[in-house]
Amino acid sequence: HTPVKSKDIPPHAEIFGSYGHIWFEEREEVIGVVPLEKDWESAQTFLRDLQNRFANASPHIDLILEALWELMKLMQEEEDEDSDWNDLARLVDDQLRQEDDRDVLLSEIKDVIQQVIDLEVEVLKALPPSWRESKSITSLYDYELSKSIRSLEWLQEHGRCMDGLTPGNSSIPQAGRGALAARSFAPGEVVAHAPLLHI
Repeated sequence: HTPVKSKDIPPHAEIFGSYGHIWFEEREEVIGVVPLEKDWESAQTFLRDLQNRFANASPHIDLILEALWELMKLMQEEEDEDSDWNDLARLVDDQLRQEDDRDVLLSEIKDVIQQVIDLEVEVLKALPPSWRESKSITSLYDYELSKSIRSLEWLQEHGRCMDGLTPGNSSIPQAGRGALAARSFAPGEVVAHAPLLHI
């Protein structure tokens, strides 16, 4: 089996092997909730809707949405409490008092809060950590990709060369293909670094 890329890979990006969605779903008790493709799509839709609604929002709205983002972090760990929601309600009331179209904005904010309550934990985990970061993101894929790209200096310091392995057919009958040594290794020498390969 030869690994192939599923998307464009820019220079200095990390390469991740994929075992499919079921690998994460079967290990949720060990590794926690991991957003899958459908969750990233839902997060992108939610984020785009929010950006469109509040494209020219005042600092008061930004403050409310930032507080909502903090509450969403608590929701991911199921640590949100009634007092947190009450604090948000007070903040909304206080900030919207200073807005001319208070009733319209209050309706919009209530709708967004209901959407957040209805979001699955996986979708919440796919969103960026703050509204400040979120409001200018056009693509969650590009945002996540940008976090995985390392500078050449970082790679030179932390990267590991994988020149010691090559793919090929095993000499063991019925073993199929695997990783073969491309050179000699001394006892105790690292053969490969996993799970990431930095390019």
